[in-house]
Amino acid sequence: MDMGELTRPSVVAEILERHGIRLSRSLGQHFLVDANVLHRILEGAELGPGDTVLEIGPGIGTLTEELCDRAGRVVAVELDPRLKSVLDGLLGKRPNLVTVLGDAMRVDLSGLLSPWEEVKVVSNLPYSVATPLLLRIMRELPQVRLLVVTVQRELADRYLAAPGDPSYGAV
Repeated sequence: MDMGELTRPSVVAEILERHGIRLSRSLGQHFLVDANVLHRILEGAELGPGDTVLEIGPGIGTLTEELCDRAGRVVAVELDPRLKSVLDGLLGKRPNLVTVLGDAMRVDLSGLLSPWEEVKVVSNLPYSVATPLLLRIMRELPQVRLLVVTVQRELADRYLAAPGDPSYGAV
């Protein structure tokens, strides 16, 4: 399968249906199906062969494939065993990809990454854990040099709001 097809909603729906997967709203599951957004994420990440990337919630691998094409090493943490199985089936032979089954809020992220390597977090974050996960990453992974993530618009508005702005508040 041409991985570029994974930005087409009909292709994603067919893959999910074939594997009997229904997305869980409670887990904040959603897929990146906009090629323009995908390319903006990749541009912002400025990846090269010396980069190590941490991706949280890779799903079926739309972003993951592109990360593997550009970075030296990609560590992808997926909570859903069904999605990890699909991801491994599509990308499992990539020598620079490590897929981990686990909850990114509980797995030992620092144990997945060398303490001396600089890391870029590039991810289409699960909506349900975006804020606590970002706080955890900033607190526990000092080797992270860049975060390029997608979050819900309302959350992004809160992150970027200035005091006095209607969107301003605790995140």
